[in-house]
Amino acid sequence: MSVAEQARQFGLAWEGLPDPRPPFNLEIFTPLGEHEFFLLGPHAPNLTRNEVNLVHQLWLRLSDLVRPEELHHHDVVHFALNEVKQELTQGKEQDVAQRLKEHLIQNKAQRNQTTP
Repeated sequence: MSVAEQARQFGLAWEGLPDPRPPFNLEIFTPLGEHEFFLLGPHAPNLTRNEVNLVHQLWLRLSDLVRPEELHHHDVVHFALNEVKQELTQGKEQDVAQRLKEHLIQNKAQRNQTTP
């Protein structure tokens, strides 16, 4: 079982605990001595520089469009997440999942291009 799958299984078990669930940090060591660290449950995501720049670009564009309303970076993120949530509730799960898969594949290809 891959490290990511192990973390997913631990996460599913954590989600099954009764409330209040304690915060849980998981560190998995491989036989080769490598390790990965996972935060289980709700937590702030680790954003890359590209993701932070994307939020900022959207904020710049949208803040002009909604003026005189005050717009913050977290408002852009919250709005985008609510839009995806709404699509899922409207029965567009397959479309969202397909677009997300394409996004993941594209990101993986870009990472592989930059890795020597």
